[in-house]
Amino acid sequence: AKSSGSGKAEDPKGGKKDGKKDGKKPAKDSKDGKKSTSKQQVYDYRPSGSADVFAQFAPYEERFVTLDDAEVQLALQALQKKDPTTRLRNVAELHQLLSTRPKSLLSDVCGPFLHTYLRLWPQDSEPGVREGLQRCLQVLVESLQRDFAKHLRSAFPTWLCAMFDTYTEVAQAARTAFAAAFASDEKRRNVFRHSLKECLELLTFYLRHNEQSLHEELGITRTKDKDLSLERQDRYARVLAASLSALGELVPLREKGSVAERVERRRGRLDQG
Repeated sequence: AKSSGSGKAEDPKGGKKDGKKDGKKPAKDSKDGKKSTSKQQVYDYRPSGSADVFAQFAPYEERFVTLDDAEVQLALQALQKKDPTTRLRNVAELHQLLSTRPKSLLSDVCGPFLHTYLRLWPQDSEPGVREGLQRCLQVLVESLQRDFAKHLRSAFPTWLCAMFDTYTEVAQAARTAFAAAFASDEKRRNVFRHSLKECLELLTFYLRHNEQSLHEELGITRTKDKDLSLERQDRYARVLAASLSALGELVPLREKGSVAERVERRRGRLDQG
């Protein structure tokens, strides 16, 4: 499935003053008599339905708004670089920047960060980058608290997958962030119930892909390079394994205990079997 649009607002100034060009009427002034001078793009990283589960994989430049904080914006943009060393350095820098910013600024940063987060967990083959993203997410959730609630349904499905990342450090960072953000078992269960539809939507979408179609959705082209081919195999195996484990986590929602406790119980049953 492909995104249905780039999320940009249409330019209201396309017609002539008489409003006849292209059948469009001229833009009206606001109630206070002043014309809007805002140049900020409309930002929408959230899927609008099952057909748009991968809407977050639209080109980065098309869906990114201009932030007032240039340092944070540069750090986010640098996460798109091809060099893994550069991405590792910048995710650490981003975590440091977010940790020192006031809540008012983090509210503006949250949407653009989540767009990057949703894209990079399946895409990025460097575990250190994915681990760093979990730490950045933790800063935002803990700082924004109730203000993060409006982002929860969009963020949690990928967050849940990250809790079952095949690299232990990434999974542990995601679980630590979840436990820190939602201190009680009841709050954690409520998050699952609140986001159940969106979780099932994303997980089933991942699971019906083969290796080639998944990479096509992620915008990653096929290559004959042996190392990159192995990287593709590893990426597909990681996404598939995490999705299956996350799907299994949704089944026993009526069980008591935290996410970590249920995971340990399941592992214990597997060890006994």
